[in-house]
Amino acid sequence: MNDKCMLSLTPSYSETLLILKNSDFDYEKQIIINDIVEDNVKNSINFVQQSANEVKILDYKNENQKFHVTTSQPGFLFISDMYDEQWNAYIDGEETKIYRTNWAFRSIFVPEGEHLIEFQYESQTFLFGSALTLLGLLVLVIGSLIQLPKQKFKK
Repeated sequence: MNDKCMLSLTPSYSETLLILKNSDFDYEKQIIINDIVEDNVKNSINFVQQSANEVKILDYKNENQKFHVTTSQPGFLFISDMYDEQWNAYIDGEETKIYRTNWAFRSIFVPEGEHLIEFQYESQTFLFGSALTLLGLLVLVIGSLIQLPKQKFKK
């Protein structure tokens, strides 16, 4: 049995879809990076033995995910959650690039060794909406406090 994983670098989405539709594509052992991969990353990866890696989920929430990863050689950590530009990834506290993978998902390049990996969803739109909501609540509370003394005097 071949327990090696295969990595393809295909920035073209149409080409990726053709590969994914192929019945020979093994979703458990193959990933396609749909992004420009830096030369230093390309040069440091080959085929990775699945048994040489360990991933432990430390925390998994909608907007924050933490993993403990141990790998005996460099490779990609594939997350089968939707790719979105609002995600940021950190390896041992240092921001790292998220690669669009298999057309709709995400992965990061992980160097050899033991690492704390964190994904944070940091949407500017969400933060702006939250600030507007808080402002609206503040106006509502202040307006209610101003109206309260006026209603007491009317009685």
